[in-house]
Amino acid sequence: MRSNIETIKFTGVSTTLFAALTYIVALNIDIGFFRPNWCWISNNFALTVCGGAFTGFVVVMLCELQKYRNSKRSCENYMFFQAVYLYTALSSMRSTIGKLKQDTNFIIPPGCLDDHIHMAISEIAALQATDYILFNKNDRLVKEHQKFCMEQATALGAAIKNYGIYLKLAVNIAQRENIEKQRHSGNVTASNPIVARTLDCINAEIFEFLNEVSNYLTVIEQSTKGKYSWTAAKEKIDQRPELRLDAFEDFIKEENPPQ
Repeated sequence: MRSNIETIKFTGVSTTLFAALTYIVALNIDIGFFRPNWCWISNNFALTVCGGAFTGFVVVMLCELQKYRNSKRSCENYMFFQAVYLYTALSSMRSTIGKLKQDTNFIIPPGCLDDHIHMAISEIAALQATDYILFNKNDRLVKEHQKFCMEQATALGAAIKNYGIYLKLAVNIAQRENIEKQRHSGNVTASNPIVARTLDCINAEIFEFLNEVSNYLTVIEQSTKGKYSWTAAKEKIDQRPELRLDAFEDFIKEENPPQ
């Protein structure tokens, strides 16, 4: 949108300039206050050139204004849904952690958070790459988007990259303790203190980031005059059925699997 605004400003200045020149030439035809002794130019020629340029710039400016309006809507739509996907990824991580903490007999699968982490990182990059700039630099959504991308999204991106690593380190530490005590690595669950503590720390940080993303989405909803119903979408995401880590067992027990 930045280049779109620069084009509108340029065409606006050019339109004003050629409008003034067209008026001056037309006035000169009637009054004759300026009569250059040039055989290769005339008032009619100058009027045709200036009037044609003025008309052309008006058409370009109108097209750019329409393009600006469409770009604004597209950016707002893109920002909203990318942020919703980010909130969904973080919410899914909390759901996974909650299930692991609830069922302490369930073995922690390798990379159980990786897919959600990769999705969240992708959405953060998409939001930060969105060039949402308006003529009104003091617009609430413009300020909120810039603040979110520079502060909250940057902090979230830096933190979330480590969550999978931290959980793997905790599992490795628990396996090493098992080897020292039982002579084998054994199975690691959330009942292990270091693993449970790691999950709690990750869960607490994600909860804070969820609130920040939700606030950002609320601003989008309010700034677009309710075009996007974040309140309703949030309720659906938060009220999703609890994650079932035993879904694989149901899958392989299917009586008539597809051929």
